[in-house]
Amino acid sequence: MYEQETDGRGYLVYRNRYNGREEQDNPNLLLILLTINEKHSASRYSTYRCAGKLYDLQKALHNRHQLNLIDSAPSVKPAPLTAAIHDIYFAAARMGYFDELTTTPNPSTATALLASFLWAVFDPRRMTPISVLELRQTFLLLCDHPHHTQLVLEHFRLASDHNLCVSRHRFETMLGVLSKLLAYLGEPEHLRPTMVQQITAECFASYPGLVGLTEYQFSCLWKLSSLFSYYSNVVSLCRRFRDTEGVVHSGAPCTGCHFAIRGLRFQCQRCRGVSLCTDCFTAGYSDKRHNVSHKMYEISGAERDASRCTAWFGAVWRWFTHHGTVKRDPATSVPSTFDHIDAKLIDTKAVELMGSASPPNESTGGQLPTDASMAGLLLMGRSMSRNRSSTMRRNLLLKVREIVDDSYSDNAELAHTTQQFERALDQIIAQEELKRSKQSAGDCAALPSLFDCSVAMVKVVWKAGRMIMPSGLSLPTFISGTPSRSIINGTNCTLAEPLYNVSFDFHELSSDLRHHVTSDRNERFIFNVCNDNQPAALLVRPTSGSNITLGYSANLRLEDGRIHFSFEGEPCTGRGSNTTSNQRYSLDLILLCSYDRSQVELSVIPYSPDQCQYYIFWTTPHACLPLPESLREAHCTVHDPTDAQHTFNLSPLANVNHQVPDGHGSHFLVSACKPVHYGHLAMCPPGSGVCFVNGSATDVRHRYVDYGQMVANPTVDTVTGQLVMQLNSSTERCDSSRIVFECAPGNVPGQDEGPQYIGKDKCTHQFRWRTALACNRSPRPCTVENPITGTVYNLEPLAKRVYNLTEGNRHYQVAVCQMPQSITRCPPGSGSCQILGSQSDSYGEVNALLQHATTGAPFLLYESGSLCRDGRRWKTKLEFICETDRDHATTGMMVAPRIVESGDAADCQLVVQFETVLVCEPPMQCRAFNRTADDWVDLTPLVKSTGNYEVKGAGRRFLLNVCRPLVPQYGLSCRGGASACAADFDGTTYRNETTLGFPDVSLTVAGDTVLLRYLRGDKCPGDPHANASSTVTFRCWLGPTGFGHPVLTHIESDCHHRFDWNTSIICPGSADDVRFDHTECSLINVATSSLPLHLKQITDANGNGSGSQNAQFALEALCRDRISPRTWVDYATATLQLQFNIASNATCETITTKGRLKNLYARTKSYNLTLVCGTVDDAIKTTM
Repeated sequence: MYEQETDGRGYLVYRNRYNGREEQDNPNLLLILLTINEKHSASRYSTYRCAGKLYDLQKALHNRHQLNLIDSAPSVKPAPLTAAIHDIYFAAARMGYFDELTTTPNPSTATALLASFLWAVFDPRRMTPISVLELRQTFLLLCDHPHHTQLVLEHFRLASDHNLCVSRHRFETMLGVLSKLLAYLGEPEHLRPTMVQQITAECFASYPGLVGLTEYQFSCLWKLSSLFSYYSNVVSLCRRFRDTEGVVHSGAPCTGCHFAIRGLRFQCQRCRGVSLCTDCFTAGYSDKRHNVSHKMYEISGAERDASRCTAWFGAVWRWFTHHGTVKRDPATSVPSTFDHIDAKLIDTKAVELMGSASPPNESTGGQLPTDASMAGLLLMGRSMSRNRSSTMRRNLLLKVREIVDDSYSDNAELAHTTQQFERALDQIIAQEELKRSKQSAGDCAALPSLFDCSVAMVKVVWKAGRMIMPSGLSLPTFISGTPSRSIINGTNCTLAEPLYNVSFDFHELSSDLRHHVTSDRNERFIFNVCNDNQPAALLVRPTSGSNITLGYSANLRLEDGRIHFSFEGEPCTGRGSNTTSNQRYSLDLILLCSYDRSQVELSVIPYSPDQCQYYIFWTTPHACLPLPESLREAHCTVHDPTDAQHTFNLSPLANVNHQVPDGHGSHFLVSACKPVHYGHLAMCPPGSGVCFVNGSATDVRHRYVDYGQMVANPTVDTVTGQLVMQLNSSTERCDSSRIVFECAPGNVPGQDEGPQYIGKDKCTHQFRWRTALACNRSPRPCTVENPITGTVYNLEPLAKRVYNLTEGNRHYQVAVCQMPQSITRCPPGSGSCQILGSQSDSYGEVNALLQHATTGAPFLLYESGSLCRDGRRWKTKLEFICETDRDHATTGMMVAPRIVESGDAADCQLVVQFETVLVCEPPMQCRAFNRTADDWVDLTPLVKSTGNYEVKGAGRRFLLNVCRPLVPQYGLSCRGGASACAADFDGTTYRNETTLGFPDVSLTVAGDTVLLRYLRGDKCPGDPHANASSTVTFRCWLGPTGFGHPVLTHIESDCHHRFDWNTSIICPGSADDVRFDHTECSLINVATSSLPLHLKQITDANGNGSGSQNAQFALEALCRDRISPRTWVDYATATLQLQFNIASNATCETITTKGRLKNLYARTKSYNLTLVCGTVDDAIKTTM
């Protein structure tokens, strides 16, 4: 989709092959950034979140592009950076560094990605050169190192100068690089630029007058308690993530998710048996006994197989070495990474580091005592007195018993372990007694006996531990891939489900015309399944028109509930790819279950950054387990016994599975009206409405349990009056379910919470489901409920009034819900009429039945009016759309109603649109946060309240508005509330209107573009199961177009419309855009290359006007005193901003006993000037 090019300044740009637009950011890099931020969005601890993101960034660049081969940055200027990086990759390939890889990296792709990453971090606007030191520091953070000590040493070597010292400037640069990296990863608060200065000041405060930090002083910073921990914690933790990535802890599984713990393990100091994986710990897991405030150990090593024996033996060893003869040297202990984390992230004492649960060594804290340490203890023991030896022996035996008792909750296991220890101890004692009997009394100094030399007790514990524990140290368990999965291959377009003896048959998915779907990147996919007469899958690129074969045969497979057809096609050489690469184009069609037979959705998800792999989601009932007979014609409704006119309808809840945690690491899958949808990790039994997913079950046959079969309709409990579903399990287990549907608190519409697990009452699991569908809101006259949001609209404030309307030479009177006969000329019983002199024709009988379809706006329909033609009668439709441009007045009426359809061409119908706040939902967000520019994007200036934007294309007229419905205009009869409409136009009249979508979805930011989507339009002419939609893509454009105008670029399947909109509204303002010329006292917009703005002309023109005198004086002083102002363009408001200070002298008189004293002092005024386009009188605004 993108052509890689180089602009005139040496930067890489990416040109869209379909619309010619240029993008600065590499699309592959944006995908990596999105994936990283989504993965760590649930982490509540800043340090773990930052380190995790940095480590994933390392892997993304290292694994995909072999970044570790670049151990230093080229000594070149930033402009030719890409050429230097490419040369490094090319040289590495020629030297054979990539020979052992399964897939040879593509130097061009790797170069483009790395260069774009560096620019996105340090120069997102491609305006400022990147220093070589910043590049080298970035490579250092992203590359691999053998161990932590080497990492610290490399930091010093890179940051030190010719004096072998780290200067303040280089130190700040080192901190600034990580600050910018974290800001790019969405963590700007962890290491803010102001903190960089504070950290630098603190680290250099102890060494005044020095040219910099020596190697020793620099290495001490990584161990001391200081603000520098904000840097070292992230780097060190990132290293530990890598070291423990393949470690599987063989002890108990994670208390939170019940899966085996891989990587870092967190053990609670207070709660016995509570161990958490990284995801559960960072998400703040807590239950009835464990709280997030409890102190935790971070354990990076793997446990021994005999974990509990190891634990109590380690406790004995630590007790003896810490409280006995051996004391730890504070200088040699390893500092905790989390001793200095700020309190808002983790309690400063909440986390301590441990290598493993085994007895720690003095220096490492993670290994059993070595022979050297044992020899040291024995030598020290020679000087002990006999009394002290006896005392220590008693204390040791008591401590052993105490620790052993505290390590086992099962008495039988405790007794067995104690017997093992005693037998081992007796054996050692017997051996020592035998040696002593053979030795003379004077030999005690040469070989201390067990009881005469107290240090020998350490030897007893050591040998006993060796006897009852497995020999040798257990090594970490490394895994590859994923745990065992359920994989079934299909044959002849059928698939045998492995658990329930059910077969999936997909022959009906075959199409004589093949399936066509276009992606967001305008790449067209043509494919078929279960048909051998046609090529199975093709990819058509619009620019070249060539076909790429994605595969001729589809392999059908079921993997852990995910059903998909996979294709493999021709080699994927790509632009600039290595022709020897064995990678091929591939396409996966992932089938998603939906019981709605009219719903056929296909969406393309680009997956691989090199554009070789593609995924399409296909929603179809053929991917579902058979629907029980009792549910096939069910409507999921029940009449309200307290209100004969009301019926509860829960059918909208049948479209999705709800995952509900059980509080013990497993979860339920809950549905309503239809069974749980079969799918990936949702292999629930047929007909199950509540399915228990056992997170600790390793056998897939025991993982999914039916806790209740779905019923056709809910019922109303005759005792409690509650709306319930009683679901009985198909198994013989004591596990059924009861779902109670409750109205939202206060009967507030739209307050849907989804199901929540309450607990188990005898054999029934209780769930509570709060939803607006459980509320009894019988419609009052002139009210209606929005079926999508549950909001109730009440138009009674508009009733009892007559609205006089005129269109051309025709005059009408209409009323809302009730026509006051005393002030109308309409016939009795009419809600609308046309006034013809002294006569009137009824245009429909009045009623208060306000209606609301699933799409469109609420409306009143008055029918059975006077005869029109051909035996038909006049009718009137009153549509009510949200008015967004006025304050919400209590009367509810915003603007006068407008006729949009009338006369002979109106097909016997009068259509009137009312704009009122009485039918407004919460306003659509017309702003979104742009992470690239670190600022908000606001499209509010583009909202039109007096007209619509009109676009010509494809022989039709397209009318759009921004973030609001279209402004009503005569002759345009698209459905009320629509924001996009298409119509034929003959020069005077709109005909054949098509609604293209409603403003339901908020803005989204993708790189430097902003997307606005309007969905739920009219049915598509070529596919009655699809609805028309519109997508408007706003792009930053600093040209003369200003706010710009939409342009139609593409219509897909005569249904989905795409518009491009070049505008300066979304462009971030920058001080680099405007340059001030002192000589001419003028401003030049560098970004647009516009003519200079001479400020002297403004002051001359404003001399006799009524503009601000302060502004006049400020501009004159600016031009006269050669002041350097701060200037920038605010593109959102189309204004030019100036900030500057003016110093002036003032006198102050002081009266004393000797007379008056006059003091002269300087005073400074700050001016903020806003220059806008307009008349002389309103062209300048100023504040001081």
